[in-house]
Amino acid sequence: MIVNENKLSDFTCGVFKYATPGAFVYVAMLPQGGDQTPVQRFVRIETDRAPLIAAIINLAQRAADTKAPTMFAGAIASFTNGDNAALNVREAYTISVDCDQDCDNSRAMLEAVLGKATFVIASGGLWRNPKTGKDEEKLHLHWRLMQAARGDDLAKVQQARRMAVTLVGGDPSGISLAHCFRYPGSIHRKGEPRYADIIAETNNEIDLDDAIVKLERVLKDGGVALPAVRSPPLLSIVPTQINDADDEAMRGLPTGLDNITAFDIGQWARPQDVATVLFNDWNADLYPDWTHAALALHSVPYGKQLWMEWSATSPKFRPLQAERKWRQTYPRNAIGIGSILHRASLDVLRQMADEARAEMQLKGATDGR
Repeated sequence: MIVNENKLSDFTCGVFKYATPGAFVYVAMLPQGGDQTPVQRFVRIETDRAPLIAAIINLAQRAADTKAPTMFAGAIASFTNGDNAALNVREAYTISVDCDQDCDNSRAMLEAVLGKATFVIASGGLWRNPKTGKDEEKLHLHWRLMQAARGDDLAKVQQARRMAVTLVGGDPSGISLAHCFRYPGSIHRKGEPRYADIIAETNNEIDLDDAIVKLERVLKDGGVALPAVRSPPLLSIVPTQINDADDEAMRGLPTGLDNITAFDIGQWARPQDVATVLFNDWNADLYPDWTHAALALHSVPYGKQLWMEWSATSPKFRPLQAERKWRQTYPRNAIGIGSILHRASLDVLRQMADEARAEMQLKGATDGR
């Protein structure tokens, strides 16, 4: 099958309309099953979008041409570089929701809150409607932001995605800013090959803060609570630990924690802090997330156990493949636990710091008896 270049181009120009030149877009060929390694590309964004569009079309066609079923997908965000791009989100451009069931009602509900979606994409997948017994299209819904989100606004985009997913029961893996969505014009190859297609397209754009207010209001009025942060299974296994050597780092933090960073916390993060962020803000389905987490977790003694348990949350998980990947991964000096924690919101980092400080004070009081 030949990919639809016009739709790939239309979508790329639409979602990356406000992308700043110099960042990188992550796209990939994702084999469906087996031990094949994904083919990844980090494509630099230029003022002229033609090179980006050409790279996307090329990789999408390569995925369509492979003998083994292979999907093409890409993040709707940009990253700081092409080395560990997955791992340093620079800008986000959409509030996006992956609808796996009851998709038409989910679309109607969210459009009543946020206005018409900029893009409504039939992903190529199907779900069986239990009421009619008929197969219906799975949908990806994208609302383009009025301007690129960066810095502290990245956490707001993730918050908005989380609220939208909660409201309609969407796929929570789409909350991550690094989540890869199927691009329209590419070929869905799970089962019978089908095109991912643009169902609807508008010029509607939304203000991020306004969207959050509207989503919060609807959730509150409907009595819907956001899901609690998941407690990873590792927390019952790995004891709380703060090394004595970390006391100086703790004292060096700003008193009000206003300037705290993931790097600061990474110097003395507890295992449960790392596990909570990993399970909630990283996606084991994404190969870049998977490999980056392995690099970062090599730096701590509990890293392998945590990485294997988190990896097992993906339906693609194969224990032997994961074991082999861990052995083949070597830690790099530039990658540490702070690179896991950087996806957490500032409020979460502050809470972690407060709890760790309290434990440090309790430990000091106990040791002083």
